[in-house]
Amino acid sequence: MASPVRSRRSSIAGDDSDAVVEEQLTLSRRTSTSSLQKSLLEDQNRQRQEAAVEAMVQQSAAVQQLTVEQLQKFQHQQEEMMQRFTIYLQEQFQNQLQLKGDYDALRTQMEQQQQLMSEHNAMLRTASEKAGHQAREIESLREAVQTPASPRGQARWGWFARGQADAAGDASMQEAESKESSSGPHLTLAMGSNMPTPPLYRGSSRQEKKSFMDSYLVYERRIRALNEGSTEAGQLRLMPLSSCIEHKTLLRICDYELQRPEREVTEEMWKAYFLSARRSDTKDYARLAAAMKTLAMNTSL
Repeated sequence: MASPVRSRRSSIAGDDSDAVVEEQLTLSRRTSTSSLQKSLLEDQNRQRQEAAVEAMVQQSAAVQQLTVEQLQKFQHQQEEMMQRFTIYLQEQFQNQLQLKGDYDALRTQMEQQQQLMSEHNAMLRTASEKAGHQAREIESLREAVQTPASPRGQARWGWFARGQADAAGDASMQEAESKESSSGPHLTLAMGSNMPTPPLYRGSSRQEKKSFMDSYLVYERRIRALNEGSTEAGQLRLMPLSSCIEHKTLLRICDYELQRPEREVTEEMWKAYFLSARRSDTKDYARLAAAMKTLAMNTSL
């Protein structure tokens, strides 16, 4: 039979082993629990990482899709721009060709116009030389006509071109002829309708003055012819020029052309007034206008 001490010791040892076992069980439980918690945490982290990776993959796919669309759009825009630039270059080339053709046509037209201008200048120089020669001839003719002592002046203007000395000589010659004829038979031809009628001046132009002088010269010759062989008492008197001018015309000439009162205008002044018509106007405006028409330049392109 066992002693009580030994039985007490064995009981104590059994209790200690039970406590150790319980501690080991507790530790194993804690270890398994912590391992389970770690595994759960690892699973959760792995799931989170997988979800993040999946989101990144989807985002990357979306970004790649957007990038491809942008690249395709950019490429399409580049192609359209290149096509428009090609069309622009072709239009510019066509414009350059057209401008070159226009420039060539313009240069040809300018050369033709320059040639025409050279021909016109040559024609103008020739016309100027001819005009100068004609002007010299006209001037020499004018001097010959305007010189009272020249035969041409005497033949054309007659009584109007004579000076006071010539008129005094004619008067003395007429007196001598009248004295010579006083001893011979006298014959008066001016009777009734045979009486010479002086002309009447009512014009203002050179042509009208010349016509009046011609008529007055005819009148003067008829008076001189009638006075030949007549006595001094029976001779006809030559009407002065102032009496052969219409009254309104005479006032106009005195007021605006001679600028003298009527009573101050002498017979010599009236002669000088009518003789001014022999200075012919050498300007032919009709020929000048016709010559100017040929100088028109064609500026149409």
